[in-house]
Amino acid sequence: MDRATAELVTTAALEVAKITLPFRALAPPIKKYVANVKKVWDQLQETIDRIEQLRRTDDGDDALSELPSAAFDWYQNVPFAFSRPMKPLQEFIGEIEWTLPHVEGREVSVTRLIERFERFGESLTDLFSNVVLRNLDSRYLKEITPEWEAEMQRYYPDGYFGKEDVAKAVAAVEALRGLVKGAQAVVERLEPLRHGKEEMPKSEKVETLYHATIAADAIKAKGFDPKPTSTKGLGGSNTDKCGNPGISFTSDLYVAKEVMRGLKEAILIANGKVRLRHILDWAERGGFTGIKDTARKERWKDNPRDTFEAYKLYMGLAGNMHNPFKRKRYDPAFFGSSMLKALKGENPRKVGIVVAKVNMADPCISYFRAMEEYRVHAGAVLDIVKVIKG
Repeated sequence: MDRATAELVTTAALEVAKITLPFRALAPPIKKYVANVKKVWDQLQETIDRIEQLRRTDDGDDALSELPSAAFDWYQNVPFAFSRPMKPLQEFIGEIEWTLPHVEGREVSVTRLIERFERFGESLTDLFSNVVLRNLDSRYLKEITPEWEAEMQRYYPDGYFGKEDVAKAVAAVEALRGLVKGAQAVVERLEPLRHGKEEMPKSEKVETLYHATIAADAIKAKGFDPKPTSTKGLGGSNTDKCGNPGISFTSDLYVAKEVMRGLKEAILIANGKVRLRHILDWAERGGFTGIKDTARKERWKDNPRDTFEAYKLYMGLAGNMHNPFKRKRYDPAFFGSSMLKALKGENPRKVGIVVAKVNMADPCISYFRAMEEYRVHAGAVLDIVKVIKG
């Protein structure tokens, strides 16, 4: 190994160490949070099971309808409300437990982990639009009086949903609220690993940067939206240092072309043109035979959602961030089934690269070292030069 190569490998190892060491310290709290998610899942399931148990008795439905409430009906509303969080909780547990062992200090994976916690927190927040989850708290226990319990015992000797049952239901909802704050806390602790304390690479005051998107022609015609509502082109998926919606830019045309390639592949997956067998074939040709075992273990089916999961795994391995000499692809770190929904029906021929002049002196611009990308708000884009397709 010559000196230049040795220095490159040493530098890469040091960069990984900067992230790996603090991440190892954060892994236990993350695992503890996942354990809390499992506990909340069990609490919700206990209430669901208890209600179903009562419903199987002769007077169970009547007993549930006797519960005092001016805001909602226990018989109709509570089982539905409590079942709503079950799927997102289960999906989150499965994804985080799979992701954690694969982080291994790769900043791109830490970024994906942060985004998963952010989306989980948002999904939990959305749940509280439900009237039961919004209104059920410890104040409700005051409505379960000793007189009410005595009357219920007299009329429903086979069983009823008493104060202890209500207390468990309230505790489950309050624990669910706690998960929202917990997800935010995890994100705050992981953020330093994503952004790091590095300055941006040295640059001229104005630089030519590249942005891959499915809306290349529209952006060329009208410019970037200062308040983007879509993340189809990966722009707007993160904020800049000042909290503005950030557009993903890179100074490396190769990276932009790889992101463009990834967007086209994601569109083909969303539209059923690239199937699970194709991804497994790519993986086998690349030497990543373990993906086929994962597909079998996870029981992935030949549908866009599972195909996209296999694709993300393949890209994560092909875009190996530890060893630049083994990297076969650039991993754009696509995430979430919501992206598939956004890309369904899109035409891969619309994907292109917007070439723009950017004011690099803008203090709000942030930089992601491992992803080799900037986050730039629309106001820092001085001019759109052209669109590259291919």
